[in-house]
Amino acid sequence: MPAASAALASVVFTLVAAVVSARSLPAEPATRDRVALETLHDHAAAYVTSRVLAILGFVTLTVVLWYLFRATRSRRPALPAWLEPLIWFGPVLLGVGFALGTVDQLHVASDFVKGPLTEQRANRFIDEFAVVPRVVGQAGAFALAASLVMVSLNAMRVGLLTRFLGIIGVIIGAMLVLPILPGQVFQIFWLGALAAIYVNRYPGGRGRAWETGEAEVWPSAAELRRAAARQERSQETVTTGGIEDPPLPEPDEPEHPTSKKKRKKRRR
Repeated sequence: MPAASAALASVVFTLVAAVVSARSLPAEPATRDRVALETLHDHAAAYVTSRVLAILGFVTLTVVLWYLFRATRSRRPALPAWLEPLIWFGPVLLGVGFALGTVDQLHVASDFVKGPLTEQRANRFIDEFAVVPRVVGQAGAFALAASLVMVSLNAMRVGLLTRFLGIIGVIIGAMLVLPILPGQVFQIFWLGALAAIYVNRYPGGRGRAWETGEAEVWPSAAELRRAAARQERSQETVTTGGIEDPPLPEPDEPEHPTSKKKRKKRRR
């Protein structure tokens, strides 16, 4: 229950952070430095709120990932133990990088609006953004991404995650390093699915590895359908008293005309 609650909390934090950031910071500042700094200064409170919520989303994600790691390692002892501190190390660095970067960006935006609001001056101010917050944040993103990829793959192999959810976990890790697509969508879906698995409310039931404590591959959808069909046939056999309908007799094969000729010759 605590891990499932952390998953739902991470969904809420991530979703609200994305909504606040989208409504307070339009997409235009990404292409014009002057507008970016002006918008950042005008919506400083909303920007700080979105960053704090994003950090909380990563922290609660870490709790979910740590629980999945412990469950996976109990079924696969070969999973390296150094992965556990890496799971906590990544979000800490990511949060520190977010905090330092936010303070630096707000300070630069505040200095910019005090002087001439020209594009050339804005370019110079943005070039003065501190490098340390970006390096720290990238290091945290790499650590969290590696944790997501390794835990998701191993959890899939021992049957704690479906193949689909294991691949989604790998995609989320890749999006932390290469933000080509909006990773929040995948993250929200993945966390919601994990919450359902943790409390045994996943559609169709969760894998047997959660009950047995051993590594058992999660059956595919086709295997589940075949198992359901076998169970249905067995139930029908029980309800009929174990008596099955006798097989229909096979029709006699027609005699070949040459065989009739041979019989006539023998009679002669």
